[in-house]
Amino acid sequence: MSTAAIERDRASTPVAPKITISQKLEQLSPTSRRTTFMKIARIMTGRDGSRSPSPSSRHRARFDEDPVSPSTTPVSSGPCAFDDSPTTRTRRGRSLVAPTLNLLKAVEAFSELSVHDSKALGTLPDRQLVNLLRCTGTQELLQLAQVSRRFRDVVTKNSSLWETVDLTFLSDAHDSFSIVQFIRVHRGAARTVKLYHGVNSTAITRILQCCPNLEHLIIPYTQVELSKVFLRHQFIRMKHIDVGYDQSAITDGDLHLLAACCPNLSSLNINYSLVTDEGIGDLLLTCLHLTELFIGGCLNLTNKAFEYLATRSQTLQSLEFGGRPLYYQQSFTTKGLRPFQDCSFSLQRLRIVYCMHLGDNAVMFLSKQFPDFVEFSIIRDCSEQTVKITDKTVEELSKNCPKIEKLVINFARQMGNHCGIPLAAFRHLRVLDLACSLVQCSLEPLCTGCPFLHELNLSGDSWVTPTSLNGIMHHPTLAILWLGHIDHGDTDCARFDTDYSATGWFVVSLFKKGFLSLMNLHLEPRCRLSQWIGERLIGVRPKLQITTDSDFDED
Repeated sequence: MSTAAIERDRASTPVAPKITISQKLEQLSPTSRRTTFMKIARIMTGRDGSRSPSPSSRHRARFDEDPVSPSTTPVSSGPCAFDDSPTTRTRRGRSLVAPTLNLLKAVEAFSELSVHDSKALGTLPDRQLVNLLRCTGTQELLQLAQVSRRFRDVVTKNSSLWETVDLTFLSDAHDSFSIVQFIRVHRGAARTVKLYHGVNSTAITRILQCCPNLEHLIIPYTQVELSKVFLRHQFIRMKHIDVGYDQSAITDGDLHLLAACCPNLSSLNINYSLVTDEGIGDLLLTCLHLTELFIGGCLNLTNKAFEYLATRSQTLQSLEFGGRPLYYQQSFTTKGLRPFQDCSFSLQRLRIVYCMHLGDNAVMFLSKQFPDFVEFSIIRDCSEQTVKITDKTVEELSKNCPKIEKLVINFARQMGNHCGIPLAAFRHLRVLDLACSLVQCSLEPLCTGCPFLHELNLSGDSWVTPTSLNGIMHHPTLAILWLGHIDHGDTDCARFDTDYSATGWFVVSLFKKGFLSLMNLHLEPRCRLSQWIGERLIGVRPKLQITTDSDFDED
């Protein structure tokens, strides 16, 4: 073939449209983009496990050693390797393109971008770069600000990047003064602030002073008195406050001041606090728009709190109440729930945790009063003194609340051999959590009765039988499965020390033929049979994400 003919064929061949670097990155999911930029930040700041830059070369953003991915060749020897030729360096020896090339190498290594697309990242406009950086967290932004002057300007001069400030990566030994300087540059931009574990009152006050337009505040474990923090602040736009944690020191006085400073609250989490019935009553008189209230683990509450909720709230949609794992709530009774007969709101989400006297009768009563339930959870423990949950309760719940999408029933020890039939009546069910409940019947009715089921939790001391797994293996949409102790209890794992043939191989065969839509499998930790099954399934289902305890102690 002549040269002219070759040129004609080449000209007639359609050329695929070129995809720019921004388009390819924007096609990634938010999680993938966040992971990409986290790795980019580690590479360019020397925190990726490779050789850290020396103090003299810290500002060059140039590293000769790059991380080696197990599935790829070393980036330093690839087409995007750092070019150390004289044309790329200034008279003082500082690289002009090192930050860009290091960023290109990171993107190509972790996003599987082609060389030609990666070169376009150096000319990416600031507006598109900001759109990509919105997927990162505060820690990654602070790391990227150290890469080069351009990245520092992009990070510090765009208020949209500081709408969410996540400081959970700090510890109580860190000083938040440097972080406050970044927040202060964009005073009023922060809408959500997540503080770190052990934060003191001085740090909280200093951060809140820079966030007058705050809408969502999360404070983890701390013994700081909130009355001292909110004493001189007024947050009219505050919608969500989460201060629920173990050993909380919040009292009625703190709650009263908190409500006065944030009158427009719509969600409040004060789990494990020391508040009483009167504190809840005063809160409902001040915060008239409260839609979510979490008061689980508040052992000082009594049935009087239900009376205040029923008479003083008109907008409540989500509620959590109860005791603690080792300290059951014994003051709440089914009789105390009667004020909800005359309430003016309609609950959609209810979570009952560790209540000694709330069982079948309480669930039936609540299901009749609130037929619009979307989520219903009753969390219990192995205590034999608690009121039980039976199949009859599940059947009544499905009749009264057909819209339920998430159902959680833990430690239901009296569910019968046909519990799959009443469970299959929840047509809109997406998440079913039966952790530590005896599930020894066939779950085949769920395959047709719950066509939207996405996650099933059978973890813990649930005695899952091969019959149960055989029934659920052909569900068309099940993507997440939690498996507990299979065909034995949590105290009988020792009998599987040597013989796994019967039960283990049967379970492995089920995953060969079924569970085709499954994406994540969580096996019971500290269980020898589960670990054995997980090792075999790696070869049978290589694309299945299997989580188990790999550090199990054989002794």
